Order: sequence, then structure tokens, then C-alpha cells
Amino acid sequence: MYQRADRSQKESSPYSAVITREQFLFYEMRTTAKLVAEGLNDEQVADRITSDNLFQYPTEKSVRRMALTCLRRLKALDDPKLVAAIASLPATFPNRSAFMP
Repeated sequence: MYQRADRSQKESSPYSAVITREQFLFYEMRTTAKLVAEGLNDEQVADRITSDNLFQYPTEKSVRRMALTCLRRLKALDDPKLVAAIASLPATFPNRSAFMP
């Protein structure tokens, strides 16, 4: 009884520990977002990151795992404009006061 309730709750919830388990991964997220912005599907993105070792990780398994984590995070944003911003905006921004009147 409890197992069924847990399963249906997991399936209906947008929360996933995978999204928060890893570090921030800014460089990896940017690399992944650029490939998504190029129009590659998830499998192509993961394959490209893994085959070219774009994250410069020591093992292929860790590269693929992080690529899939980044893809899950980008999907959780549910906004193509945010994905494009991650792919293309500069890594540093002016002081917040520059945007205040």
C-alpha cells in the first residue's frame, strides 16, 4: 500500500534529488546548454560530451553521469530562453547596483 503511494507521489512530483545532489557545475551546465542550443537532442548531447570529454573528467562514466545531470537541470528550468542565456551570456555580470535606478 505505502509503496504504491510513494511511487505515484514520485512520478507526479517535479522534484528530483539528482538535480540538487551535485555541485553547481557552471562550466558543465554552460557546455551542455550550448549543445542543446545547437539543436542536439539529449542522447546526442550526452554522446558528444562523453566522446569528446568536454568536461575533462577522468572517466567516461563520470562524464556521462554529469552530462545527464546537466540535461535534467536544464529541462527543469522549462524555459528555452534561460537555456539560451546559460549558453551565451558572459560568466561575469556587472555589480547589481548597475541595474538599480
